[in-house]
Parts: sequence; C-alpha cells; structure tokens
Amino acid sequence: ANPTVTVSSGSQAAATLYSNEAVTISGGTLTLDGDPARLNASFTMSGGTLNADGGVEVYGATSWTGGTIGGSFINYGTATLSGAGSKTLSGSGAIANFGTVNHTGTGELVFSVGSAVYNNIGAVYDIQSDADSKQGYHLICRNKRN
Repeated sequence: ANPTVTVSSGSQAAATLYSNEAVTISGGTLTLDGDPARLNASFTMSGGTLNADGGVEVYGATSWTGGTIGGSFINYGTATLSGAGSKTLSGSGAIANFGTVNHTGTGELVFSVGSAVYNNIGAVYDIQSDADSKQGYHLICRNKRN
C-alpha cells in the first residue's frame, strides 16, 4: 500500500512538502515555511489549517470541503470545492487556477484582505453554488485571456 500524509490534530511544521502520495488535512495545523509545497497526487482538505508561506501547488485532484489555507492555492489539476463547511483563504494568498475548479455546495468561501482569484488562460472555474463569498476588504478576480 502507498503511504499517505495525514494531519488530523495537533501542530506539525516543515520547510516544505513534496509528495507523490495522497495528502489529507482534516484537523490540526500543518505549517510549511519554505519553498512551495508540491502535491502530485490527491489533496483533501476537510478541516484544520494549512499555512504554506510559499504556497501549495496541486497537480492531482483536490477536494476542499472545509478548513483554512494560509498562502496561495495553485491548482493544476481538478479541484472540487464542495459541502457545507466554510472554506477560508487567509493571509494575502490567492487561488490560482491553471486547471479546473468545480465550486458547489452550501459552504461559504471566505477571503482575507488582499486575497485574489486568478483564472488563467485555458482554465475553467465553474461556480455551481449560490453560497456566500466573504472578504475582508475587496476581492480581486481576474479571468486571464490572450
């Protein structure tokens, strides 16, 4: 069986994380204070906090149903934001989409001051939810084009 990285309680810290296996955060706090984390397999965020100063790049499938990401979330695969749980982007991080984001469910999406959403050329951000999106001051949304 392939190993997985799971954080379900307590606090863990590392300079960065490079994983070809599944990563799950369901509680507790994982702090990465160096280079961008690179997740090549699935990433599940259902609770807790991921503080990634260098951001987190996900190349596999993402399921974000709750919890807080501090720093930038950079999607190269297919990300699904769903469920009733609140999803928070804290700090001055961004959602940078180079793949596909499917946004469904009833849980609010909360942005901190300075947060942004960037939908890059060829990427799709499909909003299928009427859940609230909240921000501290103003939210920058950019749909890049040629």
